[in-house]
Amino acid sequence: MNPRGISNKVIYTQYTPPSCENNRLLREPVPSVTANDFLDTTKGFWWPRYYSRYCVLHWDLADTVAKDILLARIRARNALYTTLPDLPAEQIAYAERFFSTGVDVATLLDVPSYGPSFISLWADAREKGLSNEEAAEYIRNWGCYRSPARIRDAERKARKQPLIDRKVAKRLAEIIAWRQTGDPFIPWDATVAGHLWQVRINDFPDDYMYTLLIDSEASGDFHEWPQAWDRGEPKPEVDERRVALAARAVPNVNAATLLSRYQNGEHEAVWRDLMALGPEVRKEPYKQAAWAVAQETMRRAAHNVKLLLEKLKQLDYQFNGGEWVYVPCTKEERKLLAACDRKHLWIPISLRAFREEVGRVDLVGSHATLSPMDDKGEPLLTDALEVQDCELTLDGILEEWSETSPEEREPMAWEICADAQGKADILVDVQVEDCYTVQLPNAAADAVLEGEAHKIAFVEYLRLSFQWGGFPGWEKYENRPEKELAFLREGLLPL
Repeated sequence: MNPRGISNKVIYTQYTPPSCENNRLLREPVPSVTANDFLDTTKGFWWPRYYSRYCVLHWDLADTVAKDILLARIRARNALYTTLPDLPAEQIAYAERFFSTGVDVATLLDVPSYGPSFISLWADAREKGLSNEEAAEYIRNWGCYRSPARIRDAERKARKQPLIDRKVAKRLAEIIAWRQTGDPFIPWDATVAGHLWQVRINDFPDDYMYTLLIDSEASGDFHEWPQAWDRGEPKPEVDERRVALAARAVPNVNAATLLSRYQNGEHEAVWRDLMALGPEVRKEPYKQAAWAVAQETMRRAAHNVKLLLEKLKQLDYQFNGGEWVYVPCTKEERKLLAACDRKHLWIPISLRAFREEVGRVDLVGSHATLSPMDDKGEPLLTDALEVQDCELTLDGILEEWSETSPEEREPMAWEICADAQGKADILVDVQVEDCYTVQLPNAAADAVLEGEAHKIAFVEYLRLSFQWGGFPGWEKYENRPEKELAFLREGLLPL
């Protein structure tokens, strides 16, 4: 930490969130979507809160570790959005013509660092089925947002109570050695007296910078990282793309509508919402709804896998896996998955649902057009769909995890399949060197596949695989077997 920097508490105190009552822009009525200034007025609802956040977050914070993670997380989420609102070009031109300057954004498509971008909020609203005028109100409500932490602080001040709970203050004085998790929402955890302690980074400066979690329950908020706590510096490099796909900040996820939204076609939006919840996805009211969505997703994946197997047989595709090409989940594997939960070796919900609803699949094989050789006699990197244990199996990981004391446990890599090069090596009897892996434990809805070229999460990788008929590696080749790929894609269900 930089001792000359500004403390989190000072930033939190000096940050003044805008309000609809005190800000002229936020009091503007929502014009008709046909008005030339509709988009510009809506952008004006976003601007006051974003600018207020910018004014404090660009300062030199002493807590550079938390700031770097927070800003990378924000930018990563914003980088997912590259589409302007579907409105007349005249409105977009008018809105950009009068765009405020002097900060880190000058157009609607810029990727801001200090809060959600305007187009990300617009996309959130439209994904919820809101009309254009309702989307404008949604963004105005965001602009007027006041966090529960600030409401709670006001109530405590009125009752002359300390702003930080005494129990939390006592825990902040303990000497704790933390582990880095790589999770941009909960970057640190530790085992203390047999309990899992975690530190979450919140939506600062609207909220306190940190929350202490004990056994996944919020114990209380605090501003500064305690000097008695060792957080394992130097801090890890933050991969912005990975952060974006591992988690996404989406307010007000309605658990009751998750499954119906998914069934009605909001596939990607629902999974983004589930991922945004982080570990909270395993608690009420989300737990049952998230599992129902995961089951529905993987039942569709099972349909697709079975259909691909039949079509590949029709094409005389030569599978390399023999009897292991497709293996449904067994009773023993279901018990293994349950044991992982009991031992807190959390498996992302997506992967657990895949193992239960689909099982194991291995489409690696040979075919004159779908899996051909290049001029050097080496297989093309078609990256045939494969999901199964590699050298270190899940039961092996659980055994090692169980035999290690909670204080000494470290995250472990679950190898779920060979990478694209490894799958090609299999066909010429070369030892596989690298795999697609998922770090365990991971209590989130989904997880990024380490080693995969796109750095995408598992569900998105399945989507990509089915988009290419089970062979996503064809994406990077110009000369493709279009006829065969179209045949394989026909009848596949969207995830």
